[in-house]
Amino acid sequence: SANADGGGRSFPTMSEEGMVLVPTKHDVLFGRSNTTHIGNYNFNQLIEDHREQYDKSSRSEKTAIARRIVSRIQDRPGRFLKMDGGVWVQVSDEVARKRVSQS
Repeated sequence: SANADGGGRSFPTMSEEGMVLVPTKHDVLFGRSNTTHIGNYNFNQLIEDHREQYDKSSRSEKTAIARRIVSRIQDRPGRFLKMDGGVWVQVSDEVARKRVSQS
């Protein structure tokens, strides 16, 4: 069955325990071996689209830009996922924002 992600959207790819059974094309997968996943490609394009503005911004503006990028992914609807114990799990918005800031 599907679980709501808190934003009113439903993901049929989630198990009852909240583990992701199958990442979608909109998801961003953490880890070095996921560079060819289409969601990661789209994420990297979004990062590049904001890089010039981000590099010129103050610290608080950088945080706001990173939050906007996380929201754009989530609106697709995408999730930020990491492998944990052999299954994909969704990370918090804060972890996702930090990942955006490091990209």
